[in-house]
Amino acid sequence: SPTVVEKSLVCAATGDFHFHTFGGTHYEFPGSCVYRLAGLCGTAHANLEPFSLDLTPLLRPRGWTKALTLSACGLRLDMSPKDLNHIRVDGILESLPFFHGHCLRAYYQGHQLCVDTDFGLSLTYDWDSLARVTLPRLYGPYLCGLCGQHSP
Repeated sequence: SPTVVEKSLVCAATGDFHFHTFGGTHYEFPGSCVYRLAGLCGTAHANLEPFSLDLTPLLRPRGWTKALTLSACGLRLDMSPKDLNHIRVDGILESLPFFHGHCLRAYYQGHQLCVDTDFGLSLTYDWDSLARVTLPRLYGPYLCGLCGQHSP
């Protein structure tokens, strides 16, 4: 019998405060605070690796841009146009590519930063106004943040 492949969940934050949620909703949410884009709600869930992805809007002369903070695999990764083409890992500026065992890798793909984890999280960031996070579908009901949650 054919194997059924479930599509991953995808959320994107683009331009000046435009969001496309895991559930497919499009909305605008202007603000200047640090916001949780996606992460597990509350306490740990069996068989799900904990993570959080936060977004900080930064005002620049030509409009808004985004800085991101990913906490995963026991690390904190800060990604910002202020550190173009580098990431900060637990506060230390690192060059790309960056590897943390088999759990996490950060690398260039074209002009974008990509971060992949062994638990299926994938992040794409253009160092400016686009952030896209992809997660396995099994995370759906347990997610909180601006990306929303996705019920099966």
